[in-house]
Amino acid sequence: MGAAGGPQMASLVSQALKQCPKTKVVLGGYSQGAMVVHNAAGKLSAGQVVGAVTFGDPFKSQEPQNIEKFKTWCASGDPVCLNGANIMAHLSYGSNAAEAAQFLVDAAGL
Repeated sequence: MGAAGGPQMASLVSQALKQCPKTKVVLGGYSQGAMVVHNAAGKLSAGQVVGAVTFGDPFKSQEPQNIEKFKTWCASGDPVCLNGANIMAHLSYGSNAAEAAQFLVDAAGL
């Protein structure tokens, strides 16, 4: 459920910002990694993360806390994020990578 990874991700974000305070932090996660993003977000302060993306996100209906811009992808039929029955849908997110990267670039203001 991302419980173990969430605190670690939040700690790494805090460490990066402590070392380089002007860093624009973005996060991304797929499936269980998406749950890590949600769990980390709740442990971070507003403004620490400018954007995040998730794919096949079991928590897709929950807006992550303390993240300025967020976007999630859930393919039609995905059994993880949509209660579908098409496991191949859960493996299809590579086609969304360029759009997700652009979203994060825009979120960071680059």
